[in-house]
Amino acid sequence: MTLKDRPSLKTDRSYQKAIFKLAILIEQLLRRTPSDLIIQEMNRHVELLNQLDDQDKGLCRKINKSYRQLTRLAKKEMKLYTEDYHQNLYSGTCCGLIGLPLGFVGLLLSGKLAFLLIALPVGIAVGFIRGHYVDRKVRREGRLIMTTA
Repeated sequence: MTLKDRPSLKTDRSYQKAIFKLAILIEQLLRRTPSDLIIQEMNRHVELLNQLDDQDKGLCRKINKSYRQLTRLAKKEMKLYTEDYHQNLYSGTCCGLIGLPLGFVGLLLSGKLAFLLIALPVGIAVGFIRGHYVDRKVRREGRLIMTTA
């Protein structure tokens, strides 16, 4: 099943970006012989989006929601990840798990708030580096979904 062409929305940049990402995701998933569950979900989302009018206010939001649900399902069922997934995940996680405790220790030992402000970017950098290596491993194993041109 294919997505309906909407000539009246050719000039809407947010619509074009959202539909492009979804179309590439569907194409990437179909190349990898997906399970029946993923095929059913893709067809369900495409049918739902094709039923919507061009003037529907939440069209881009619904397209992005379908994209997120399909990527979540691809992660769960096929262990496929979008680009920079781990980099973004580890940056936030390490900021909280490394940066905050390190900053509070510096704050408690010295009494200066500057240590807290210095430690947060350190945690982000550690997470960024860790996530980059995990993303590189995923790319080497062929489990990466490229959703950009």
